Amino acid sequence: MAELDLIYEMAELGLISKSADPVRGITIISFMTNYDYCDYFKAALALETLRKAGLVHDSGHDSFTLTEKGHKTLEGLHDRITPGMEADYKDFYKKNNELNEKKSTIRARYDALSGGRGFIVHLSCKKSRHTLFEINMHVMTKEQAENICMNFKVRYNRTYEAIMDELMN
Repeated sequence: MAELDLIYEMAELGLISKSADPVRGITIISFMTNYDYCDYFKAALALETLRKAGLVHDSGHDSFTLTEKGHKTLEGLHDRITPGMEADYKDFYKKNNELNEKKSTIRARYDALSGGRGFIVHLSCKKSRHTLFEINMHVMTKEQAENICMNFKVRYNRTYEAIMDELMN
């Protein structure tokens, strides 16, 4: 059983190492289940084991990167990453990149500031892992934050064009 757990953990470390960006936990688990490495619960447990061992770092919003210790572990146990795993990583990221290139990634969310001092609205637009723009702004009410997020999702192109026009002219 310990050998299988090591394989799951190495598969997850290898997957994370192949990405220049943090990898969402759900993406890691989807990879593990879709490519028949293990079931959801074993994949989630392997990811938690890696986090507790200090091999991966939760870089926010349930997204993971390798730590220095994770890199060294992967180097030391590189023979556990099989050619089949490498092929799975390549296939997985190819499929995900094709999906990401078909559409821009639009993010709009807000966080409450402590002490009732308002909200910070986070807006971003990415295309194929490249950030076109990212804006963080302070607003006073939750209603303002919700409206900005909703409108941005619908009008992000116009927002980008207006900002570029204003800054370029």
